Amino acid sequence: MEKVSGVGGSDFRHYIYAGNTKVAIYSRTTGGLNLVRYIREDHLGGVSGIVNADATSYVKESFTAYGVRRRACSWKSPSAK
Repeated sequence: MEKVSGVGGSDFRHYIYAGNTKVAIYSRTTGGLNLVRYIREDHLGGVSGIVNADATSYVKESFTAYGVRRRACSWKSPSAK
């Protein structure tokens, strides 16, 4: 379990595994909201995105071969215009 504190309250995150692979996140907020989100992996086993329970995208991730973050849609550096 992980506790994430923010301005609006706290978020308690429980990670769900299938074997050694993290497959989902169950999130319980102090405001009473309960959410399940699913983790998508790329071909190397890194996180490529997080998907809501209704199959809509929550977060898209993309990294270069050396682990530097880049924009998921354009593959450009986040600082590039």
